[in-house]
Amino acid sequence: MTFEKKTIPNELLVRWTEEGVLSGAHVKYMEVVREDGKIISGTQGNAVPISAAGDFPFQQFLPDIQAGAIASAERAWAETAAAKEQARKDVEAADFRAGEAEKKQALAEHALARESTIATALAAEVAALRAALLQAQAAPVAGGHDGVPV
Repeated sequence: MTFEKKTIPNELLVRWTEEGVLSGAHVKYMEVVREDGKIISGTQGNAVPISAAGDFPFQQFLPDIQAGAIASAERAWAETAAAKEQARKDVEAADFRAGEAEKKQALAEHALARESTIATALAAEVAALRAALLQAQAAPVAGGHDGVPV
């Protein structure tokens, strides 16, 4: 009784964008187990990008130049996706900084408003004290005509 385990090509899938531009491709392999030459098991593997497929025999039905174009398109798509993700993160960071700046501006405006309120209250109090002092200075002193108490 002999067992043989072999991984063989199983599937090739090519993708295009909504605009009809080639965007990438992947392949799937199948692991086949044979007992005395008879297949007893076949398990399909996960999808693998063509650029990582290695020995998938797509050159049998695609010229080398097309296979290279697919791999190039796939790499470009991955780079574009990474750039878009970085741009999204940059925008989020900028929005956060803008939000922080808005919070700081609001706090500064609140502090200025409080300072203005306090200054207004202090000015009113100083004015009241001046008025009381002027009134006290203008009032005759009891007991004497020259302003000196007796």
